[in-house]
Amino acid sequence: MFHELIGFRDTTGDLVARTRGAREAASRVNERVRVSLAPHAPYSVSPELFQAIRAEVDRSEIPYTSVHVGESAEEMELL
Repeated sequence: MFHELIGFRDTTGDLVARTRGAREAASRVNERVRVSLAPHAPYSVSPELFQAIRAEVDRSEIPYTSVHVGESAEEMELL
């Protein structure tokens, strides 16, 4: 399962704590469910949060993530 994060205004320290806390909280839901973090989409996640998520995923036992990209004509124009 992916726990999506959204954000543009956090400081780098806040981002790391937020991403780690989100993954840990989601992982406690059910021991049989494995959780990884995911940036929501390019338009809803800052470059810093993308990097913090990637770093946290790289440190986790589940090295996978996901992102919504190109789901509409408007988003394709943005990209």
